[in-house]
Amino acid sequence: MRRALAAAIGIASIWGALAAFGSTAAIAAPPRGTLTGTEYKELSQQFAAVKRALAGKNVNWGVADTACRRAGTTSPLLKSQRKSCLDDLATIKALVNFVVDQPKCEAAAATSTGTTTTGTTTTGTSTTGATTTGTTTTGGLSSADLQVVVCLDPEYEALSRAATTMYPADAASRKQALVRGFGGTCLATLVDTPADLRHEENFAFTAKHLAADAALLTKISRGQAPTSDVNGTQVVDDATAFDESAKTFLNESSPQKLSVCHHQV
Repeated sequence: MRRALAAAIGIASIWGALAAFGSTAAIAAPPRGTLTGTEYKELSQQFAAVKRALAGKNVNWGVADTACRRAGTTSPLLKSQRKSCLDDLATIKALVNFVVDQPKCEAAAATSTGTTTTGTTTTGTSTTGATTTGTTTTGGLSSADLQVVVCLDPEYEALSRAATTMYPADAASRKQALVRGFGGTCLATLVDTPADLRHEENFAFTAKHLAADAALLTKISRGQAPTSDVNGTQVVDDATAFDESAKTFLNESSPQKLSVCHHQV
């Protein structure tokens, strides 16, 4: 479902026995690779509602959440699509918040480091009083970089949680679709490809590492951990890996042609 979100932005009918007049009648399962009428209707509504919710410049996340819930819970397929949509939406939202807050944190750090001395080691030329010119470093990171990371620490943590939850949800959604026998363009519309899932797993991995770096740097800035605990080179490497994985994650696309899926009326 995240492919649908990025583009804008399983599985069975209910099986069991039904008691009627003292006898048991089996509910027939839909043919393999075929959506039930209810599944097709609710997924069509979900796809359209999600696209509308994410179309504007200012996304209404409450409306988008409601859009994901247009897929109900009457079958394993619908349940997996619903959860995948909600978890993917949470990750997209966390990324958007990160992008929105990053320039704010950078501006605040630039103002702060231009007038005060922070951190543990200062290189450059210092004047008397509280004003310092030069670069303050912590584990090889400048004072400005450190302040940006600390400022964004809540966003790093939120993104790590969302991405870590998203990957298993999308993997489970694909498994459900395969159990039902979907393939081709229909399968690509419903769920992520194996390559997409690998990219998603890597994105979650890099987000988790960067969140851990941010948490450590935040502790150091508060005097709760020694500066020797941080490896500035590793932090930069983690940030680069995250940036690359995020771009790959967001650049994926998929066909949005639910109409190609065989479905019952």
